[in-house]
Amino acid sequence: MSPEGNNPFRKNPLETHEEDRERMQLAISLSSSSPEQKTYKVGCVITDKNGKVLMSGFTGEMEGFHAEEIVIKKLKLAGLEEVARGGSIYSTIEPCHPRRSGKTSCTDHILSLGVSRVIYVLDEPKKIFKIAGPGEKFIDCQGAKTLRERGLEVVHMSELEEEVREINQHILKSKG
Repeated sequence: MSPEGNNPFRKNPLETHEEDRERMQLAISLSSSSPEQKTYKVGCVITDKNGKVLMSGFTGEMEGFHAEEIVIKKLKLAGLEEVARGGSIYSTIEPCHPRRSGKTSCTDHILSLGVSRVIYVLDEPKKIFKIAGPGEKFIDCQGAKTLRERGLEVVHMSELEEEVREINQHILKSKG
């Protein structure tokens, strides 16, 4: 069974799958524009409720921001925030939640925008990182789960994972 078929929030997976795939391919293409750093290369696209692309972007387009944050910020600057309500957001990697830095998570930014659907490809890998002083801290991303719990339709397009993994080899190869 396809990942969409397992999603209780997905109404008719065959009806919009091709459109979702096209918009996600745009996000994947954009993610390739991200500078190679110690962060994931993520592409993001926001559409209105009719599927029209309103804004797009990628990690590194603005210093210090995640791809979803960048696209939402650009959308607001363009005065298109209201048009995005009820629309969809496409992200190549699951929106973060919580955020290691303590800043607002991408999941919280998405919830405040008022879109009704979130489509992503790769689950955010589990993270273990050093903290000040002795020890390590574990981050288990809860983005998709939190979005579902808040009533958004969440679609995991796992069939495109290999493409997203390839673009992020610079960071995934060290994580196993």
